[in-house]
Amino acid sequence: MHVVIEDICTGCELCIEPCPVDCIETINIEKEKSDNIRNNSKEFFNYTKKNRTQKRKKLKNNTDLNLEVTSIINERIKNRNIDKSSNLKELQIKTLTQDLKQNHDFTDEQISDFIDNNEK
Repeated sequence: MHVVIEDICTGCELCIEPCPVDCIETINIEKEKSDNIRNNSKEFFNYTKKNRTQKRKKLKNNTDLNLEVTSIINERIKNRNIDKSSNLKELQIKTLTQDLKQNHDFTDEQISDFIDNNEK
């Protein structure tokens, strides 16, 4: 059964008519209980509002921190002068050298000759 607190009720009785099972009852509550209920409700509302505010602040702080870290990383990426083609060539030579030594028993001189003859 639904209960309407009389102190909060304005007496308009708009809630009674749409109720499909006629289960709304108005009751009298002592002023102290009513005040206590209102204070508790207000306190919980304030807690909820405070929690939402703290959550927004935390999200904003995290966003600011993430933006700062991102800008630092982007700046470092812009600042590095990497010659990709020379690095790729060095990596290929290193891999080829290891492969020729391990799988084909090439000497250092043979490897050097092989690389020199096949470079374009």
